[in-house]
Amino acid sequence: HIGGGFLSKEVDKKAINAVATMVTKEKPDLVIATGDIAFPSPSAGTINNHSGAKAFANLMESLGVYWDVTFGNHDAEAYSYFDRQAMGNFYEREEFEHCLFQAGPEDVDGYGNHVIEIKNTKGVITQSLVLIDSQAYVDNSLKSTINGIYDNIHENQVQWYENEIKRMNAENEKLGKKNTPVKSLAFFHIPLVEMLDGWNEFTENEFKDTEDFKFLEGIMGEGGKKVYCGLGEDEMFEKMLELDSTKAMFNGHDHLNSTTFEYKGIQFSYGYSIDYLAYGGIDKL
Repeated sequence: HIGGGFLSKEVDKKAINAVATMVTKEKPDLVIATGDIAFPSPSAGTINNHSGAKAFANLMESLGVYWDVTFGNHDAEAYSYFDRQAMGNFYEREEFEHCLFQAGPEDVDGYGNHVIEIKNTKGVITQSLVLIDSQAYVDNSLKSTINGIYDNIHENQVQWYENEIKRMNAENEKLGKKNTPVKSLAFFHIPLVEMLDGWNEFTENEFKDTEDFKFLEGIMGEGGKKVYCGLGEDEMFEKMLELDSTKAMFNGHDHLNSTTFEYKGIQFSYGYSIDYLAYGGIDKL
């Protein structure tokens, strides 16, 4: 949530320093930001979403670590200077040598649908990271934007996901890895409705595990509904269960949720938001 405007300079510094500290301490091989990198808004003093994204990109390049992003609902608001396509073109710039972002196939909805493959010395894909654009607001209308009515992953994205998993399975089979689905982790911004389903099952059972739900760690700091998923339904979770590839998914979106649980055999994890602009005083928590 980097504002990138003259009113957000001080809080932007806090966010950038927080990321720099985490990366420096953790020394990761790869960092994936699950959306809302930029937060252009009146409170930031700008609607230029380029400036917040540029601040983040320059930071990651200065740290010299590989990095990637998925888009959130704030990265390209209806009132922003640049749309999702333009922001995708920005992250694909050659000057960002450590950025692994790909805009993805043009015949699939969204920008940033792509896969990172991790292979062993024999060329076998031992782990894949699937990044998906979880869209923004229903119909991208002003009413949906104001009321926070969120969209879902689209049907052709689910089909793309299935095709990619089957493609990688076929590649591994050629190298002798037969009858074993490729392992994958999924990254996107807005959580699936099944995250809400699982959490509701847990709370309705007096915060005790059930046959399908296992709480692992963390807190649900958001008030009200707790999980702010898309309004409609999609088949992504069902497809994940069917293909038996994705073992865990990672989301952003709900700022104060920092929770990991298992639902129907797949792990759901929230990334706590590094956000000093939209949630004032978060540095005191």
